[in-house]
Amino acid sequence: MRRRRFARTAAIAAALALGVASGAALAGTGGFPWSGTSTLYAADGKAMTWSLRADGADVVIEGKSPAWTVSHRAHADGTPVSTTKTKGGRTATVAYRAGGATYAWKDGAEAGGGEIDAKGLWDGDALEARLAAFPWAAGKVVSFSVIDTDSEDGDVYEMNAKYIGLETCKAGPCHHVKVALAGIKAGFGPKWHFWFGATPGAPYLKFQGRIGTFEAR
Repeated sequence: MRRRRFARTAAIAAALALGVASGAALAGTGGFPWSGTSTLYAADGKAMTWSLRADGADVVIEGKSPAWTVSHRAHADGTPVSTTKTKGGRTATVAYRAGGATYAWKDGAEAGGGEIDAKGLWDGDALEARLAAFPWAAGKVVSFSVIDTDSEDGDVYEMNAKYIGLETCKAGPCHHVKVALAGIKAGFGPKWHFWFGATPGAPYLKFQGRIGTFEAR
């Protein structure tokens, strides 16, 4: 993988144009099985919300938690188009292209980014919608690569999503999926856990990660 770094500058202008359309179910492995808004709650009442809506031939996925906000555009088959993530005073953007992406970030007077050459990237900030599309069952493992939008140069990590099993969430039966770094890094790297409903549309029912545990009521 080859990266061409941008020189650090005082500012990087970046914008994401999003249209508005009524939500529509967009099904298919690798695509998006649900639309509308999902809200999960932490024990202290803080909320995490995700929405997915159709916008022409694309879908727009927007997420908000106590720690960050994300806006992601993708084609209906799951191919990522662009992402904007804001975390504190830092904003990162990714413009995906065939064979890679352009990554940029800005935090006050500091800015940076680079060109990333990597095939088949998924968007790492909207995995909720992407992973829900798969028919999860015993032994299912899905491998993919994502850009770390908290990194300086746009580090790319190989990840595995592994099916843990059918469990019971507050809202009913749910499929538990664990995401971790691939290879030897899996043992000491961060873990993210997702739970999707076992009913048609695979509703998003629970999340557990570094920002805490959030669950649909």
